[in-house]
Amino acid sequence: MSYFTLDRIRFFYEVLDKGVGFVFSHGLGSDLRQSKELCGNLNTYQQIFWDCKGHGHTQPVGRNNKFNFTTFAKDLNALLIHLNIKQIVMGGISMGAAVSARFALLYPNKVKALVLMRPAWIDQPMPDALAIIPYIADTMERFGSKEGLKRFKQSPQMQEIIQESTANAKSLCQQFLSPQAYERRARLREIPNDSPIANWKEIEKLNIPALVVGNDLDPIHPLEFAKAWAKYLPQGRFVQVPAKTVSIKNHTLFFQKYLTDFLKSLS
Repeated sequence: MSYFTLDRIRFFYEVLDKGVGFVFSHGLGSDLRQSKELCGNLNTYQQIFWDCKGHGHTQPVGRNNKFNFTTFAKDLNALLIHLNIKQIVMGGISMGAAVSARFALLYPNKVKALVLMRPAWIDQPMPDALAIIPYIADTMERFGSKEGLKRFKQSPQMQEIIQESTANAKSLCQQFLSPQAYERRARLREIPNDSPIANWKEIEKLNIPALVVGNDLDPIHPLEFAKAWAKYLPQGRFVQVPAKTVSIKNHTLFFQKYLTDFLKSLS
């Protein structure tokens, strides 16, 4: 198990294989296992996975005002400095995609290419689909994780979500069950209220190869968001993979194929 320390927080990370650096950041409430399972083996790349602040094995939680994309991008930059990596292919899923975009804007000379998987944010904080997440934090704050989950399941908000997508409902309930969910509840309130970019003009300056991946049947990660990122990135390429609700296996396999092809095209 590998750690590096920044601002009195021990960040957990893993480095696999050798070659050109490729870092892939996980989604909100998840950890580096999500990234590893999604990416699979990339033999010619040095794969770097990490647990963001308030996630996985990274401890302690830290201050609430540090749960934002700029801080996460700076944390990631510190990890790359620790590993003596000067340029990298940057990618992530959902929250990790937002962190990757923010990193590319802050450190454009360090990013060789960009991979955005199922982006959940565009150019404004608190997208409609994420408005329920701070409510989860508030429910946890009042009732704790166990009782909070019970009350959340009974709430009108949850019943509406179930009607729209049972998979989405299950994913939201998992936020109550993740490790140290109560102690880390601030991440659910602060992160949705941030935005990786101020406007699309910032993204139009990122003239680097970019793969943007989306799928339908996913209210938290609208397909239109992925298409928007691909549109505004000068070298953006959009691809669609099968939805997880249809087939997790095909969802993963198609992503791995598109990712592998994209990385080969950079050589």
